[in-house]
Amino acid sequence: MGRNLTDILPAAAAEIGVTLEGPQVDLFSRYAEELIRWNAKINLVSDKTLGEIAIRHFVDSLSVLPLLPAGKLRLLDVGSGGGFPGVPLKIVRPSLELYLVEATRKKASFLRHLARDLQLTGVHIINERIEDLLKQEDLHHSFDIICSRATFKLPDLLKYSATLMAPSGIIIALKAKEADREAADAASMAEKLGLKAAERTDLRLPVTGDIRNVLIYRNIL
Repeated sequence: MGRNLTDILPAAAAEIGVTLEGPQVDLFSRYAEELIRWNAKINLVSDKTLGEIAIRHFVDSLSVLPLLPAGKLRLLDVGSGGGFPGVPLKIVRPSLELYLVEATRKKASFLRHLARDLQLTGVHIINERIEDLLKQEDLHHSFDIICSRATFKLPDLLKYSATLMAPSGIIIALKAKEADREAADAASMAEKLGLKAAERTDLRLPVTGDIRNVLIYRNIL
């Protein structure tokens, strides 16, 4: 994967049903460069090349895009780290009101820098643990989408998200492995919280062939 990101990313995104315009590819290129630059100081990603970042982080994050409902949405990215999946989704769908929750101060600083550098509006960085966020009653039942990329075990993610998701909202969990076991472990927690496993998408990432699982939970109406 030694080719330029601008060569790899549009074709790889098209394979998962996402079309990228030139200005969006430019933003992703800047994003990748900042990841590599900041990665020398703090651990944001283990992948070191632009090609690896394009597939394992950007395309992986964009796999959520076809699953998002239409309209203006408030999206909460829990344990955002280097901005995944929230920032790639925001680049392609600018109307998202994006909230990035990151407990590590240095990573939160990177996210603030990134939002400024890419000139992204409607992005809110919350430098707190999710447990502390739950204490803010004004945020209860206010998010249309709550997503997390392999940050929490599924039962914990459901437990934290149930208080924050809107009645018609959805929880999206991105998993790289052991999705079946985690879904089984989360079944009793989902029932207790009034949630149901509504959809699941399994895909193989372009180029690398890595397996990804995307699980969606909704309120039981």
